[in-house]
Amino acid sequence: MTEDRPRAGQVLAAAGKTLAFLALFLGSQMAVSYVYLYYVLGELGPGALSDPDLYQILLDRVMSASVGLTLVSGLMTLAIVAVIYFAIRRMTPGEAMWLRPVKGPALWSGAALAPALYVLVTLMMALLPEGVLEDYNQAASILDEVGVMAFLCVVVVAPLAEEVVFRGLIMTRLTEVLSPWPAVILSATVFGLCHGELVWFCYAFALGLVFGLLDMRARSILPSILAHIAFNLIGQIFTMLNCFFPEGQWAAPVVLALFVIGLLMIFLCRREVSAIFRMAPLPEAGAPAPGAVSPGPVAYYEAPPAEERYSGGETYSYRDDVTAQDPWED
Repeated sequence: MTEDRPRAGQVLAAAGKTLAFLALFLGSQMAVSYVYLYYVLGELGPGALSDPDLYQILLDRVMSASVGLTLVSGLMTLAIVAVIYFAIRRMTPGEAMWLRPVKGPALWSGAALAPALYVLVTLMMALLPEGVLEDYNQAASILDEVGVMAFLCVVVVAPLAEEVVFRGLIMTRLTEVLSPWPAVILSATVFGLCHGELVWFCYAFALGLVFGLLDMRARSILPSILAHIAFNLIGQIFTMLNCFFPEGQWAAPVVLALFVIGLLMIFLCRREVSAIFRMAPLPEAGAPAPGAVSPGPVAYYEAPPAEERYSGGETYSYRDDVTAQDPWED
């Protein structure tokens, strides 16, 4: 069966939605930053913009508050999305952004990959030229903060907000006009560009590809949310170790231990992890494309095999959603 090509209006609608969601994400960050900026200006006085010394103090104040500003902007983004889709449009989470239940193996496969992904990113960064690495370390120094606020921002709110926007809203709308791989690649590109700095773009793009494949296979953003949380949690643990033991002797054994844990988790979840990169084709028989409104959330249940097809006493899992198949089915 030949697939109908999307109409120009559908392409423009998908592009418009993508830009709108991107504007929501970036606009929340800018709005919170400007409010704080005007607050600091009120303390320093209007001359801070023309006085070099006061201007530097202004910049330092804003940069030192970046974790708190990111936390507030992430919560603002999630609140706006919740109001629009759940309070105003009355949509279910599964309809709005692929927040659908997923059974165990598919749910935890991304988290199983997180240690190996972190080790890979660490090793790749170690190979970067010294000048590039210095620029990255200077840009990333604003995130070298520990504490409850930093933990909530980096490990909880930021992964949730980014996955809701870039996978739950942007990627799913792109699948209305694109096949799975282009939708994953384009959403990962947007995700990387929003991180700004070149090194951040590279590894955010790579993570975006893995996260997008996770969600495309499971037809849910829950696996990538857990994977993102696990990845950032490892980074937060490294930041804490660096703060408490700045001499750095811990780095090599911890990275080695993380490498072993990563290999072990991949081995234990090898079937689920390998299935991520064998993306199932989109359903054909009249089922709506991913991102379209589904009849309801995913519900897993056990049913006896059909007599004409199977024999024996086993039971087989079925999915009651738009894909009508097990997300890890070979």
